[in-house]
Amino acid sequence: MRPQIQLLLSFVAVIFFLGCEGEKRKTKADRIAEDQYFNGAAVSSLSDLKNEIGDAPTDFLRLFKDDPIPWQAWNSSITDKARSCQAPILALVVSSLDGGCRDTALKICANKELLSLFKDNNVCTIIDIHANPEIGLLSYYLANEARQQIGFPMLIWMSHEASPIGWIPIENFKENNLKSVIENWALMVNQTWTESSDYAVINSRREAKNRQNRLDSMVPEAEKDINRNNLFFRKARQIVSLYDPISRSIDGAGGLVPSSALELLVKAYLSPQMPEGIRRRAREGISSVISAVEEGAIHDPLDSLYFYARRSQDWSLPAFSKDLGTQAQYASALIHCGQAINDPNLINSGTKIIKILKEDWLNNNYTNESSLLEKDVPGVFLWDWIALEKTLNPAEIKLAALLFNLKRSGNIPLVSDPTSKFFRLNNLSYPNDLQEIATSVSSTPEEIRLRLEKVINKLKEHREDTGAIFRETQVAAQDRAQFCLAQLANWTTTGSPFDLADAIASANVLRNEHRPDGKRLMRFPSSSKVRARGADYARAILAGVRIHQATLDPEWLKWSIALTHEALEHLSTEERPLIQETPTEDRVIPLHLYNSSMVFSESTLGLFDQAVSKIAALNEDEKITSLRNRLGRTLSTSCERLPIIHTDFISSCSLGNDPLVAVLSGQFENASFQALLREINAPEFISFIVIRDDHESKLLTPLPEFERPSTATGITLLRDEKIIGQASDIAEFRKLLQQALLQKE
Repeated sequence: MRPQIQLLLSFVAVIFFLGCEGEKRKTKADRIAEDQYFNGAAVSSLSDLKNEIGDAPTDFLRLFKDDPIPWQAWNSSITDKARSCQAPILALVVSSLDGGCRDTALKICANKELLSLFKDNNVCTIIDIHANPEIGLLSYYLANEARQQIGFPMLIWMSHEASPIGWIPIENFKENNLKSVIENWALMVNQTWTESSDYAVINSRREAKNRQNRLDSMVPEAEKDINRNNLFFRKARQIVSLYDPISRSIDGAGGLVPSSALELLVKAYLSPQMPEGIRRRAREGISSVISAVEEGAIHDPLDSLYFYARRSQDWSLPAFSKDLGTQAQYASALIHCGQAINDPNLINSGTKIIKILKEDWLNNNYTNESSLLEKDVPGVFLWDWIALEKTLNPAEIKLAALLFNLKRSGNIPLVSDPTSKFFRLNNLSYPNDLQEIATSVSSTPEEIRLRLEKVINKLKEHREDTGAIFRETQVAAQDRAQFCLAQLANWTTTGSPFDLADAIASANVLRNEHRPDGKRLMRFPSSSKVRARGADYARAILAGVRIHQATLDPEWLKWSIALTHEALEHLSTEERPLIQETPTEDRVIPLHLYNSSMVFSESTLGLFDQAVSKIAALNEDEKITSLRNRLGRTLSTSCERLPIIHTDFISSCSLGNDPLVAVLSGQFENASFQALLREINAPEFISFIVIRDDHESKLLTPLPEFERPSTATGITLLRDEKIIGQASDIAEFRKLLQQALLQKE
């Protein structure tokens, strides 16, 4: 069946208001006379609307400011405009991670028929999911309802109440198909709205209630609190068993770079509770999965960073976009994996990513990178021989062919390209072994390395010269917090006070620029008016907690507690106490959305659980303890059904119900104290403990009476305010911790 026909059939299933059998249509005059939704004639005209995107919150949105379509800002006023004009809302949902969204919009604007269908019949708005990630979640859920594959851009028609009416992803359509698909969908929506807007509103409202019920069923809350230690043991084993040594992947992990799954494998390998066979398989999985990623085209040799996802079963065909969050998360995973299995190459790879991000990205405030052209145009991320000959001389092409396995017929395997769509196109998988190449051409590895550097620089320059590369400069709080966490991972392996200072500096940007008034976290720095979403709070709180664990500075714990209360105030209600993704005052669509599973990245609720589990072990705040218990009861139910999309929550459960607390004694200024503090912040320990000092404080849970270690620096291990034992150095603490973990809570 042709794709456009399939989409139209799915539309018929989605657009549930197309008519009532046997019900006679009323005249428009009669309908307007009794219409309770539009009392009287329209008071505004669509022709009066002007493009409002010039001061939009993201660079990507501002690319649309001169379009002939009068794009309206996405905020609560959009429903008032639709009501005044008595017209449906048409949202073009875009992602700056897919710069091709801009190319699609230009095609729509250049076509007179499509342009008229947009601007003459709808209140048109454009939404960047970088600014409104909750609309990305909504798009995912809507696509699932219609059994469509999520992709951007996506069109969503809505009533004047912002309830979805119909929707369609329009990614990857050729110009002719794009025109026919949009025309058919738009004509059906517009005809139905014109003839029976009241019927459209009634049904969209009813379906919105049904959709809320379905969304609520995805976050069911168990009646009893869970045994977290038992859940970690069972589900971590299950994830390890999903590792497939043949494909070198984790079954069901999806197309994103598998950072969260790797972090869970690390904890499974390090846990003394795990059987030896599971630990061996986890170690093998760590090495093998990372090798598959590193060897694939997901790793861009032109800048040593990583595309955020793949479009094939293996890593040979990436989604050609990069983002700060993915890079930082994978850098952390590489460092933690290297520490766990004692592989310095993995640690160096993670450290290299952090250095590039600091020097090349954050110095310029880059948060993502993509192409504004169609994603597979030669000479940007894929290369045909014509583009290569324009860029390199014959000797360089010969060397590049050896290094990157380039071929005139293309190098993308048939299994990834069964329809030969990418015939004659080459990706740049990471270079083959330089020693092997040098031997084959009677050269030295150093000479090959120098020649490779020239080739890479020329290809990189050509990519930039296309003018296709777009870089967003609005850094979200969640991405800056993720980078802070990566810097902390780097510090645990280098021990450099400068690396710790870098992490603290990133956290201070969150504290000072994303929360300038000290009262409300903002998604982007202070110049923006976009309030923080659930994911921003989750990662920012986690970063604050981890800074406290690295420094024992009580101000960071205090800040994290304040942020948690702020999130509860603005992202939850008495009727719905679970953390939602959208602040109450920014909720335009009449839906309560929860980011409870790993759709585009780690989930908001899973990250919140990681953060509040640490806080609850240090502080007796009843609201935070209650939130932790509710998250456990909710996520454990979903985790039982499909654990692979909850690896963030499973990782959090490694702390157990009553986390082990490592109490450090000694003088903070002493080198031995700081060395011990850094060592227990490594994955081997921090995965299973919470750290504090032995000073009494109103901020910290009171300590039981105990005799301090006799040595200058020491650790007392507690659980549920009971002393388990003491250690004077890291070797003793390792044995003590292993014994404690093998005991039942």
